[in-house]
Amino acid sequence: MKILEIAYKPPEFGGGVERFVNDFSKYLILNGNEVSIMISGEENKKYIKNNIKFIQIRVKFPYFKKLIYNIKLYFYVKKNRKKYDMAHINGDNGCFISRINDLNKIMTLHGTSLFSAGVKQNYNKKSILKWGLIHPNLFSSYLMERYSVRHCSTVITVSTALLGTLKNIYSKDDITVINAGVNTGYFRPGNKSQIRQELNMENKLIYALWVGMYPERKRLNFAIELIKNSKNIHLICIGNTEKYDGNDRIHILGHVSDDVLLKYYQACDFLLLPSISEAFSLTIVEGMACGLVPVTGKNVYMPGLKNNINSFIASTDDDYKNIIRNIEDNPNILIKMSENAIKTAYEYSDEKTYSRYLDIMQKILYKK
Repeated sequence: MKILEIAYKPPEFGGGVERFVNDFSKYLILNGNEVSIMISGEENKKYIKNNIKFIQIRVKFPYFKKLIYNIKLYFYVKKNRKKYDMAHINGDNGCFISRINDLNKIMTLHGTSLFSAGVKQNYNKKSILKWGLIHPNLFSSYLMERYSVRHCSTVITVSTALLGTLKNIYSKDDITVINAGVNTGYFRPGNKSQIRQELNMENKLIYALWVGMYPERKRLNFAIELIKNSKNIHLICIGNTEKYDGNDRIHILGHVSDDVLLKYYQACDFLLLPSISEAFSLTIVEGMACGLVPVTGKNVYMPGLKNNINSFIASTDDDYKNIIRNIEDNPNILIKMSENAIKTAYEYSDEKTYSRYLDIMQKILYKK
């Protein structure tokens, strides 16, 4: 098959969606398929990396970049649709191509922008309107997601826990669940002492790790304040973090390569992710596979997390403070929880995930 994957940013600068698209594309190529990935950037260009063809669309307008990207992407795909057997829409990336009738397509909901700024599950029209005025870009993303869902016959989501809510939001009953997977051959525990020495980290200290591309939704500011108010815990911050200020215990690293990220997964003690909302966080699964214990909130809709068994799940902001204090006073509690986290992560094999996607694509293509 010739497959067109729709992302937004290049893999090295993207978040969980881009990582999913890139890893899935590698799997597709290993199984004899040709893959192109659509992304946005500062200029129009095409290039090949890891046998994947990247098609970059120029988007420089400062406002509503995603909307402009999707409009340009629609005209590109409509013109070139005969080159592809299948297109894969990811969230609001590629929403308008759902209306191209003579193109096979599937869509994956990695979450919903509706919850990214705190809209509750028991939403109503008034609350959505108010939310939309405060967060116009996220509201635009939500409308684009909704458009895709309504015009795409095959819709997949990455979270069983969020399935009922998504069906209600988008008024669509036939949504399939395929949990996102992790490469446990790559993301696995390492020699913590040795890696810490390599990264200039002290063995006797407790290190928390925050990773993300969306610091507002993942509440990096709150994570920083939690650690500042601890006695002596350090926080490593990776991703879209450059505008944040560090100090002797808050280490702002910005974007790093996957190899460096892996080392910090292996070197730290727990993953601090106080997000407003997460559907299925690859960061959490990757961290758990490396032995990190997640400290997160009740709005992380990820199956397998068990409070005080393989993770800490806070119901309130005060709970986060108590959890951090508990870890600092009793660091040995992380040992058994780390072992449990690794076992949980191994239940989410990327091979199993990607084979189900490929099976769905083949059924759609060959039934015609």
